[in-house]
Amino acid sequence: MFMPYSTDEHDGEIGIISVSIITICVIVFSIIYFNDVEIRRQMRDVNRELIQITYNPDSNPSIVQEMFGLEETKDKRDRFVHQRDSLKSVLTELGEKQLLPRFAFIPEEKSLAQIFLSMFAHASWFHLLGNMLFFYVCGVVMEKYWGHLRFLMVYLLSGVGAVLVYLFQGITFASTSDWASTPLVGASGAIAGTMGAMMVIHPKSKIKILFFFFVLFTTFQISLFIYLGFWIFTQVLYTLMDPDMSSGVAFSAHVGGFLTGVLFAYLLKGDELKFDPQSSFSHAPKPKSRVAMLSSQREQINKSGQQSPVQTNSSLLSEGWLALKEDRKEDASECILRGIELIMHNAEQKKQEVAENIDKLFESKGKLTINGTQVYQWAKKLQLLNMPMSALRCFDIAATTASGLHLKINSRYAAALLRNKMMIEYQKAEEDLRWIIDKAPDSIPARDAQELIEELSA
Repeated sequence: MFMPYSTDEHDGEIGIISVSIITICVIVFSIIYFNDVEIRRQMRDVNRELIQITYNPDSNPSIVQEMFGLEETKDKRDRFVHQRDSLKSVLTELGEKQLLPRFAFIPEEKSLAQIFLSMFAHASWFHLLGNMLFFYVCGVVMEKYWGHLRFLMVYLLSGVGAVLVYLFQGITFASTSDWASTPLVGASGAIAGTMGAMMVIHPKSKIKILFFFFVLFTTFQISLFIYLGFWIFTQVLYTLMDPDMSSGVAFSAHVGGFLTGVLFAYLLKGDELKFDPQSSFSHAPKPKSRVAMLSSQREQINKSGQQSPVQTNSSLLSEGWLALKEDRKEDASECILRGIELIMHNAEQKKQEVAENIDKLFESKGKLTINGTQVYQWAKKLQLLNMPMSALRCFDIAATTASGLHLKINSRYAAALLRNKMMIEYQKAEEDLRWIIDKAPDSIPARDAQELIEELSA
């Protein structure tokens, strides 16, 4: 079996919307699963008893009449009918206690609420894990591209688009009305939307595939465009082969969600990363050795009141720049980035100190190990603080140190915008914009870059 598990656009971090959707899906499925497993067990017991009395001559007088030609007694017949109807009533009551049908979208019921509820319910563990794996590969990357709110909007609307295409197929092509009573469950349509969007935004990305067959496991890479292109081709093919929608899989919903995601990929401009540097989703490096020691000292000093936080941050930075002079690059990288991170928390009151250290960081970037995402976050904050030159320095650093193509593109485009605004270094701005066009020629950022080049040339 071939299963995707990562792409070169995926840096291992996920955002708050992605975490929330995964958490909700797992919780909802767990509640439904453990409730409905018990309900189905009870229904099997009742069904077994119903079959037993129906075909047992001791309880069903009709069986005796057919076998021996004996007349039914009214009392026996009444007892059998009462017992049979009671068991059927119990089956009906148990069926109403099942939770899964309440989260499913049933076309004939036309419930708008169930369209959204169905996006968070799954029919089996395999269904859940398969959906969450595709979501991890594609959805979380698109959250970073669009930002939290726009990503959530596209995710939900892709689910709605999936349902609309499913309804269109049923109304237009199904020869029977059975499809209208078949429950539609799962986030597959919404997740297909994130897959379609990613195929448009990151067509040249590589996707890592895990292949396993019994005890044989191996991995390989394939173009994201080829993998998702083949996947959607199969979904269209299955849809055409199943016009009556009797297979039990809503292939047309996958197609609808995918096409909705493709549409939004062209309509909605991408956004920069907007993760809180202090949140658990931040890419800030974890303190080690010397950094951990100095951070501990800082906490002790603050508690004792012997020294101000500013002095402690300065000590951390001084230690970092000294380590760089002594060619202790690992310690220098940890101390300097940690020190700047600390003063950035109160950058509005420390603009001069921030600007000086950002300049030194820019001059020393080739000697340090720098997390591009962390520096990109600083740049966005410095823009808000009206420190354009320091922000520009950070964007330039992020453009060369970021691990993902998307972040490099965002950094170069933001730097070009700043240079245009400050009317400096037009040649460097044009170089960055042409780099974007070269690396992602068919993307929305490339079109924006081309427009900005024309503005620079005007």
